Amino acid sequence: MSEAQGAEQRERESGLAAGLFGMLPLLFLYEVAQRSGLSWRNSSERLATQLLGLFGPWEDAARLTALLIVGAVVVALCVRDELPLVPLVGRQLLHGALWAMLLGPILVFSLHLLDFKLAVRSSGASPDGLEVLGAVSGAAWEELVFRVFAYGVLFLAARRLALFAGQGERGARWTAEAVGLLGSSALFAAFHLELFSGWLGKGGEEFRAAAFTFRFLAGILLGVLFRWRGPAVSSWSHGLFNLSLAVGVAPGVLVR
Repeated sequence: MSEAQGAEQRERESGLAAGLFGMLPLLFLYEVAQRSGLSWRNSSERLATQLLGLFGPWEDAARLTALLIVGAVVVALCVRDELPLVPLVGRQLLHGALWAMLLGPILVFSLHLLDFKLAVRSSGASPDGLEVLGAVSGAAWEELVFRVFAYGVLFLAARRLALFAGQGERGARWTAEAVGLLGSSALFAAFHLELFSGWLGKGGEEFRAAAFTFRFLAGILLGVLFRWRGPAVSSWSHGLFNLSLAVGVAPGVLVR
């Protein structure tokens, strides 16, 4: 394979279709957790699937059906692009694990620096295996909402406005990247607050500067990883970092 072909292959593997394909295992694990009796739903999943509430008691079935349809489309796109499916997921998982190990110490250090503890229960009790599975797999929904959707929408809107204001293509691109990164990170932090997520029924927390700062920093790191390596790598990195919190590498247990 030539250098040009290798670069093209890497570009395809970090693209949206390949990224969504790599997120499918986490999304289906989230469904397993829900059907196994998990007592809560990820707030990002609630936000993304609001319209499915119209199906009433069949909402869970509708969500799974929608996921299967999206999965089938994504697989077809990956096959069209001649991407090796099993090796692709393996590489995405491996890269996610490596980046979790690289970014994790930064986030853990920030927790200590901010004197902030993450907790899944107000009692501080350690979460059981089902809650850990929900927190790890639910990271994919957060990446879908805040990186794929929010970052993407903010990027496109800011780029269009920058071009309209007279910026050149290069300048507009950098403006859009900054707006997308900072804006999506702020939204990621804000939606952990009662003020923004209380209407979803899951509740949230009161504003604390340390908590908001930590999640804003986490959003920036995950946003950079998303833009560089794609949504699957950022999802696996996010989920595996949550797993590391569950086994006690940081103050508290984990956040869901």
